[in-house]
Amino acid sequence: MQSSQIDERLAGNYKAATQAQMNAEKAASELFLGLEGKVSLAPPEKLEWSEFSSFANDNITGCLASGDEKQACFLELEDGDFGQEEGDYVVAMGAIEDGNVSVSEPVFVKVSTSFFGFDPEATVSCLGTGCSFVPGEGNSGPVVDGTDREAEGKASGSNRPDPVYDENGDKIFVPAVIMGDMNSSPFSSQGGGVEGQEIYTSSEYASFKQSALGDEYEEASDGWDAVKDVIQSEIDKAVGKASESSEVFYAGPGETVSPGSASGVVVIDGGTLSLGGKDKFTGLVIMRGGNIVSKGTPAIVGAIIGNNYSFMGKGNPAVLYSSEAIGNAQNVGGGSGGASEIISWQ
Repeated sequence: MQSSQIDERLAGNYKAATQAQMNAEKAASELFLGLEGKVSLAPPEKLEWSEFSSFANDNITGCLASGDEKQACFLELEDGDFGQEEGDYVVAMGAIEDGNVSVSEPVFVKVSTSFFGFDPEATVSCLGTGCSFVPGEGNSGPVVDGTDREAEGKASGSNRPDPVYDENGDKIFVPAVIMGDMNSSPFSSQGGGVEGQEIYTSSEYASFKQSALGDEYEEASDGWDAVKDVIQSEIDKAVGKASESSEVFYAGPGETVSPGSASGVVVIDGGTLSLGGKDKFTGLVIMRGGNIVSKGTPAIVGAIIGNNYSFMGKGNPAVLYSSEAIGNAQNVGGGSGGASEIISWQ
């Protein structure tokens, strides 16, 4: 009888340990499937159930926290962190009865991420107070347009690609400009204009989110400072990846890149993006400082996002929002539409 009781306890312990490990695997799978738009977090100091569980609940935007059974977070690890190579990981742990019965070993899922996993909320976004715009002297339509448009179609002069419609047949709009750190518009009064909502202060951003989300906005706690941190993190990641990729149009300090009428991702790190004539660049432009210069009637169809950059135009340039173009651009450099692909699972 005593031997049978021991065997039963051993079997129960084995069952609990197996279930805890399965909970960890399940948490990793669930978070990976919902990675789109998530930004990886700095890791906790230790991977122990109590600390990891607390971390997961405190960082809900980058984590999955499910009671006392499973936790997972999207973490940015440096070489040697928890014995792993540098990279982005889904890290998960599982437990039974909040760790009082059994705790799993951590699961590490290394993923490759796209250059930009945060979907831009506006046609033009610029962080900081060093944003400067002299868009040109033309008068054949707005320089910045927040109407969501198809990626294909004419974009020079007053021509615009066809709008995108929702399920009710209504046009889809985003803010034309989001800056949040400015007291007023940095756009020159010469030529062109802005079509759509303009947001230049943190309070204007809060009003915009409140009207869109209602009570959910208070629960989400994604005020301008939080969103700005996420965007800056994504900009820095994109710059770090760009110099290693042949798929990206890149210009560092003192360099100039001219993609012409190509599509994809432009990453400027203190350099210059040059557009001219009837160039139509389709995709995502990411700026860490630097300049955009244009002449003629070129267009960027997609979005521009960055910090403390300038836009100097002559003629009638245009920046037109396109969720389709942004989605296509996010396929560059790994990942799909802001999501990720698994490199290893252990």
